[in-house]
Amino acid sequence: MNVLVVSCNHHKAGVQLRERLAFSNPEELQRAYQQWHEVHPDSELVVLST
Repeated sequence: MNVLVVSCNHHKAGVQLRERLAFSNPEELQRAYQQWHEVHPDSELVVLST
């Protein structure tokens, strides 16, 4: 099993990148999941936002 971890925080990433990664409502997050699975159909995705 391979695991890839990608992180983004306010210390390392600029505002423009953080805005592109922000999901302001559940529909946007669902759309991101769908797009991920279209490109990577045999993989799993977890989004953790704190």
